[in-house]
Amino acid sequence: MIVVFYKDIRRKVISSLFIVFLWAAIYFGVGVIFQNMFTFTLTIGNLFSFTCSPYLEIRNVFVNKQVDDAIAVSSNVAEPESQKFSTYSSLTGKFSFKYPSAFTINENEFPGSEILYHIDFSDAQNITHGLVQVWEIPYSLSDFLSKSKETSNLEFKNFKSIQAKVDDKDGYLWDYVIYSNDNKTHKALEYFFEKEGRIYRISIFAPEAQWSRTDENTFWKMVKSFEVRDRKSTVSVPVPVPVSASIPISISLFLI
Repeated sequence: MIVVFYKDIRRKVISSLFIVFLWAAIYFGVGVIFQNMFTFTLTIGNLFSFTCSPYLEIRNVFVNKQVDDAIAVSSNVAEPESQKFSTYSSLTGKFSFKYPSAFTINENEFPGSEILYHIDFSDAQNITHGLVQVWEIPYSLSDFLSKSKETSNLEFKNFKSIQAKVDDKDGYLWDYVIYSNDNKTHKALEYFFEKEGRIYRISIFAPEAQWSRTDENTFWKMVKSFEVRDRKSTVSVPVPVPVSASIPISISLFLI
């Protein structure tokens, strides 16, 4: 009787562990599937677009006064009846778009800036955050990055810059960790590439202790989804910058 009882308990324990493992596998699998299936796409006129994880929140959008392009946000998920959308109009009246009311979107101004477009985003907890920028400056991408690194006042724990080709985008990947003012470390991934005289920047940041593979996957999905339209028919006037001037870069504004 004792042996039979022991085997029965053992069988129940194994069955329970199997059920727990099965539920965990289903939960993880469903999470991966939903993350890959459900995204929203942000489009800037007929110039460029990229997709973003539904777990991230678009927080700020900036469009320079020298360009006049519409912004639109769309989703690959059929809009449910309970989903509410709002319409956002630029302070300058140059663009408008619809977005889920749950999003927080503000417009920033960069007076006299070489930045044509600026969009920043974060997750609900504001732990992982990042930005997308478009610059128009009379410099090559390599010079832009070299001068940006030289003039940066950030304290790097480690820094790596490598050339990286992603689909039709030929650019540079920055992979680094910096120290903040309170001596905490922050991890960053940034991808820069140049097309038709404009520099495109996609970045994501998070405290190093809370950095996860999900952050890295989100970053690469955004980079791979980034699409620049042919703008030959678009006329823009670049802001003149002295050749000897330092090129500003706003990494430190978005890390702390």
